[in-house]
Amino acid sequence: MCIRDRKYCLVAAPSTTNSSAFVMSATYMSCYYPFSTVDTQSYSTDSITNVPFQLRLNTDPFIVMQKITKGDMNFGITLGQQRAIAAACIGIGCVMIACIALVSFILFKVIKSFTDKGDASQPMNSQYSLSLIHI
Repeated sequence: MCIRDRKYCLVAAPSTTNSSAFVMSATYMSCYYPFSTVDTQSYSTDSITNVPFQLRLNTDPFIVMQKITKGDMNFGITLGQQRAIAAACIGIGCVMIACIALVSFILFKVIKSFTDKGDASQPMNSQYSLSLIHI
């Protein structure tokens, strides 16, 4: 038997009857996700001399990682997701800067219009002065 693309990998589990023995795992038929069946299309019977072979325990970190990540072997976010988050943060930052610039511009124009009409320390009109006590 010769395997073309990947190594033949079997998963063993501790025996329930003998503590020093191992048996083939009933849960994992392969080391690769989804663990269901061995890929029979990868096999050919041309040569039996060189068979790449692995034997892993069902608690092996590689098996656990295959199970947790559903076979993609990536715990974090992908490069595409990182780029999308970066673009969103840059966009939100630009909108915030534009809002601050707009508010600053409007306040500058309002303050400038008050100072252009007269001395800012004097009330512009008598209607703005408050009389606290009317007798």
